[in-house]
Amino acid sequence: HDVTSNDEFVYVSFLVSSDTNNIGYVAQYNISNHFELVQVLTTGPDPHVAIRDGTSLFVADQTAVSKVSASNINMIEEVTMEGAHGMFISLNSKYLYTTNIGGGGVDAVGVWDIETGRKKLCQPVDTEFPVPHNPTVTAEDLLVVTHSGPSATFNSVFEVGYDGCLNPNSRKSFETNTNPFGIITIPPPSSELICRREGNYN
Repeated sequence: HDVTSNDEFVYVSFLVSSDTNNIGYVAQYNISNHFELVQVLTTGPDPHVAIRDGTSLFVADQTAVSKVSASNINMIEEVTMEGAHGMFISLNSKYLYTTNIGGGGVDAVGVWDIETGRKKLCQPVDTEFPVPHNPTVTAEDLLVVTHSGPSATFNSVFEVGYDGCLNPNSRKSFETNTNPFGIITIPPPSSELICRREGNYN
């Protein structure tokens, strides 16, 4: 369902095709040993995974956000968050952003401190459109989140402050083709990450 990696391991999430089994799995594979399966972590349903550089592994499974050891996928911290779904770790590896896919656009994006694994006390941000799905953050400190669905066409944009929190008054949007889903930022060379830029959006 979802995949991420660091220099040592690949982490792959799996769904369970059963209405009675409200669980999912995250499997850890060793890159240097021909992608040998190392361990499997049982999660809630629909798990997403995120890691960057030397950070811990983070798992969002629509019931909670979990901070997990990158080396042995043992649980470090788990915080309940209904609807926790898509994730992105900031390019400076300080903040984790999670979408609230089932909230109808209310309190649409959570901001987490990577070091502590706890949610930051930011002002809540709401989106104009339902089903906030997958987020990304650009080098210009803009968070972009897709809104998925068979008739969905819009994506939301928020400015990111120096504390990692989103500015709820900066909400903008832009339109794409039907059902925008996955999204990713390709980071520039590290020397360019200090740049910030204002964009023009509808």
